[in-house]
Amino acid sequence: MSCDVGLYGLAVMGQNFALNMASHGFKVCVGNRSPAKVELTVNRAKTEGNLPLVGSIDPKDFVKQLSKPRKIIILVMAGKPVDDTIETLSQYLDEGDVIVDGGNEWFHNTLRRSKTLEAKGIHFIGMGISGGEEGARNGPSLMPGGPKVAYDMIEPIITKCAAQVNDGACTGYVGPVGSGNYVKMVHNGIEYADMQLIGEVYDIMRHVLKLSNEEMASTFEEWNKTELDCYLIEITAKILPKKDELTGKGYVLDYVLDKTGMKGTGRWTIQEAAERSVAAPTMAASLDARYISARKDERVKASAILKGPDLEVPVNKAQMIDDLKAALYASKVCSYAQGLGIIKGCSDDMNWNVNLSDCARLWKGGCIIRAALLQKIQDAMSRDVNLPNLIMDPVIAGELNERTSAWRRVIITAVAYGIATPALSGSLNYFDSFRRASLPANMTQAQRDFFGGHTYARTDREGVFHTAWTDAHKSIGDISERAAGRFKRDTFGCLCNQFAALRQLPARINAVHVLKLSNEEMASTFEEWNKGELDCYLIEITAKILPKKDELTGKGYVLDYVLDKTGMKGTGRWTIQEAAERSVAAPTMAASLDARYISARKDERVKASAILKGPDLEVPVNKAMLINDLKAALYSSKVCSYAQGLGIIKGCSDDMKWDVNLSDCARMWKGGCIIRAALLQKIQDAMSRDINLPNLIMDPVIAGELNERTAAWRRVIITAVGYGIATPAMSGSLNYFDSFRRASLPANMTQAQRDFFGGHTYARTDREGVFHTAWTDAHKSIGDISERAAGEV
Repeated sequence: MSCDVGLYGLAVMGQNFALNMASHGFKVCVGNRSPAKVELTVNRAKTEGNLPLVGSIDPKDFVKQLSKPRKIIILVMAGKPVDDTIETLSQYLDEGDVIVDGGNEWFHNTLRRSKTLEAKGIHFIGMGISGGEEGARNGPSLMPGGPKVAYDMIEPIITKCAAQVNDGACTGYVGPVGSGNYVKMVHNGIEYADMQLIGEVYDIMRHVLKLSNEEMASTFEEWNKTELDCYLIEITAKILPKKDELTGKGYVLDYVLDKTGMKGTGRWTIQEAAERSVAAPTMAASLDARYISARKDERVKASAILKGPDLEVPVNKAQMIDDLKAALYASKVCSYAQGLGIIKGCSDDMNWNVNLSDCARLWKGGCIIRAALLQKIQDAMSRDVNLPNLIMDPVIAGELNERTSAWRRVIITAVAYGIATPALSGSLNYFDSFRRASLPANMTQAQRDFFGGHTYARTDREGVFHTAWTDAHKSIGDISERAAGRFKRDTFGCLCNQFAALRQLPARINAVHVLKLSNEEMASTFEEWNKGELDCYLIEITAKILPKKDELTGKGYVLDYVLDKTGMKGTGRWTIQEAAERSVAAPTMAASLDARYISARKDERVKASAILKGPDLEVPVNKAMLINDLKAALYSSKVCSYAQGLGIIKGCSDDMKWDVNLSDCARMWKGGCIIRAALLQKIQDAMSRDINLPNLIMDPVIAGELNERTAAWRRVIITAVGYGIATPAMSGSLNYFDSFRRASLPANMTQAQRDFFGGHTYARTDREGVFHTAWTDAHKSIGDISERAAGEV
């Protein structure tokens, strides 16, 4: 028969989508490198209703079976296999034919392939497919991007085969080539975040509330009947009570090893967020959590030397369950806001004109992140097509405002118990940053002007300004040249400038808002700190910036007139992209970069400050104690920042076979550079004591210092959360510490979810091997498990 469409690549996703198309009456020809998969799919078509599907084991014959203009969907592993498949098939295609790549592909590869095929007159579409193997068979979310003429050719097929919801099929024209892959990439970033958020809630339920698996399952099941209704909550309720058949004891989940795999789309999402200058702390936290989970052996060792709180303080179980529900919902909203912001950033840069309301519509059914919340998001983006951020929609903002008290109670409880909540707290820091018209970015920009003459804008007048902060400061020449160069990319200095996070830490203390210290009092405090363990160049110049009087007005201090928008050169962006590339968690640095991105959105923040509400606290604090606590928290956070930076260098050095000596890095930074600090001698000593030290915070001396300071560190974060002060870098550092010091993390839940919806398999805690569970009666065999495990990154 002459077939309507061809599908090449017959792993389970390919088989299921081919059968989906055949089930809707389309004549399908399937092909694959191995004849056995072709035979298997043809046999499945017969047994599943004698569907109109034929197979071909020869590429030329496969193409010959298709009616013109030919339409071919390829579903093979991303990267070189896609290039090889296109090369094999395209030699038999004619002008006007169309190839659709349905894999999880890096959108730059799609752009490249499109240009190559365009020269031959062949159309190319990159189409994101979400829904796992079940969705592929019964109706996935389909996100195609490519030439409109090519989309029109495949539209009748994909419209019928996509998931169907109340307002139609979960598919539609996303935009030009590359846009479909990009939207799917961000979908997966949101998926990562959703899974991590659920894992953190599960962790609190298990270790703070001491709920049984059945109690947790019942809670998630109830939540799934509310505003939290979504696929991932639904499957969590099914995973938790699944009994373990291998041992006949306990639950499968409790045997799943807490190491989470990944395919690459989460990494790309964070790299793209950095490229588009969009803050994405919830998604970044979920990626970092996977990186830390992968370092199981390091965590087991670290758990013996890094100490957490030893609390058994009772909590109100019913209240905390309600609070967790509120915190999870609010954090999910922030995750979607970040994802849509990334899509908008690239769409604007690439002139794709992607409709964000349509993205929400495409995700309402069939895909992994399908949720009732998406209807509200679709409505919000339809109400205002120019809405700068989802959380600024009046309806959404109202929902967040209603939940902030509960959200804060959850974070405070988790911090006190030593439970890492990087995604939940990252979301709250995002909210608390965006809702403030004024951020401490004025300090960061003043520091940049002090050491680099980077200039600054003022709050009281137009123009670009520079201050001679001390008598040693000379003229910097033409200020306009400095301002013009502010956002250019540097060609060197990336490794050293990764410690931009260290500049963020002093700025985030916010002593002025909680302790109500004057500039002179803060300057005096920093000056004293600079005589002790915090001795460093950035503390030194902070003490000099704070009391500098403003000569332009003759009133107040220069710092109070510096606009809270921080510039950057590019090295911070590269650092976060490299951290993702090397699978190294760098939450302190990522937080500092996100803080700069949010600071740049001054106009949005001013508007948001009128609708997003924070706590209205005037609770007195012990001033002397909090100052000492801040000192301890700042020192600990600095250590974590250095640990992350050295981890990135080591990761790249190992990959590139550079053999960089980390002790030498610390030695080189001890003088002359911006991050010079007394702490670097301790770091140099630590890396010399053990040249194979896997993480700085695992050095016995460093670990001891952190352990001594954790109680103070926790008090600072709890105070900041209570007052609504965003502390993304300090909070990120504490979550890093609390994650690394635990031998067991809630990554077992994330990996179980991946096995549930994608058959990604898992390792177990009690035996060697790779395993898959048929979590429900609907789960079918996934074939050769070794093929699945081999595909993990």
